[in-house]
Amino acid sequence: MERRGILERLLEPRAGVQLADYVESDGKALFNLTKEKGMEGIVAKRKDGIYRPGKRSSDWLKIKARLQQDLWLADLQRPKEAENIWVLSCWAPTRMVSCGTTATRVPALLKKA
Repeated sequence: MERRGILERLLEPRAGVQLADYVESDGKALFNLTKEKGMEGIVAKRKDGIYRPGKRSSDWLKIKARLQQDLWLADLQRPKEAENIWVLSCWAPTRMVSCGTTATRVPALLKKA
């Protein structure tokens, strides 16, 4: 909480910058409210956790209320002229892995353009 006190003294309110509110207890209720409101999630932090710029730590957790997965278009295959098959990849704990495929069709008008 010492870092927050420093930020409160130094940070001047302006467009696009604000010091976020926090809750010291009942995080489960806050998370449930976040889900009810359709918000992305919350960030949980250990009070004694040390901020390490550019490094991930179990002291800070982003807890998502909406289930979602970031996917990357890893490869384009064209088995048919009118169809594009994309190979999807996602990040596993230590490496990228294949997560499936998806197909898109290009309308004939667009193919002529």
